[in-house]
Amino acid sequence: ALERMNTRASLVSVYGGDHNGELFKIDASVNGLDIGYSKQLPDAMTASYMYVGDASGQRLLALDDMSIYDYMTPDFLRERISIIENADIVALDTNISQKSFEWVCDNYKKPIMVRAITDAKAPRILSRLNCIDTLVLDTAESQALTGICAVDERSAVQCAKALLKRGVKRVFVNSGREGVAYGILGEGIAFYPVPLRRVQRMIVSRGNGSEGAKAVGNDNGSSDTATAALIYARYNHFDNSKTGRFAVAAAALNMESVEAVHEAMTPELVEERMQSIHERA
Repeated sequence: ALERMNTRASLVSVYGGDHNGELFKIDASVNGLDIGYSKQLPDAMTASYMYVGDASGQRLLALDDMSIYDYMTPDFLRERISIIENADIVALDTNISQKSFEWVCDNYKKPIMVRAITDAKAPRILSRLNCIDTLVLDTAESQALTGICAVDERSAVQCAKALLKRGVKRVFVNSGREGVAYGILGEGIAFYPVPLRRVQRMIVSRGNGSEGAKAVGNDNGSSDTATAALIYARYNHFDNSKTGRFAVAAAALNMESVEAVHEAMTPELVEERMQSIHERA
């Protein structure tokens, strides 16, 4: 999503020598993503993720294999210290081990943005919450990190308060189609209802004359896109209110696509959608 936001990024990661690894290299080249600091592991399987959604696009079930990230040890990261130290912002997710996450926090002193992924992996960040500039999380991770299940405005705001109290400087709590709480340490929390366009079924005509129904829109990837939008906002010096609205607009826009990242995503399109985003402070 960062490339769609016209933000230059270098990926420090690992990928396998399988077919998906080759597809990953092609995709990175097409989208202008620098993977020169990533490592291909010939005998490993590239990380994979699959989810099943209902007719409205909401996730029912997800399966993943992220075991390859066990190779992203502190030693692996230490070998890439130059690119890490020279980055303006480091963005992480919780697929890396707790030790590796802690190593980054202890050795990088500029803004760290974290996308908490899954209730099982989110607790890896608990020992370094005060090192996090911006934390992005969904309902499942909210429960794992705070004991509060963020499913509506009240619970999302409570979750944001709890995380700010524990040292996170900015927090983006995505409660799905109910909306988002965006809070800043010392400045308060605003809640943004998500103005989704109606998600409908499309009738798809096939060559044999038959028709089938296809769901339009999905929740998968909305918080990842919001993370990219928050990084873009930081680079472009948006004020706090505009930052929250911009990230919520990106998440809402992404929910209207069947792709993990909206195929037409641009900063201009997000700004256009942002005009319909209004906070409830």
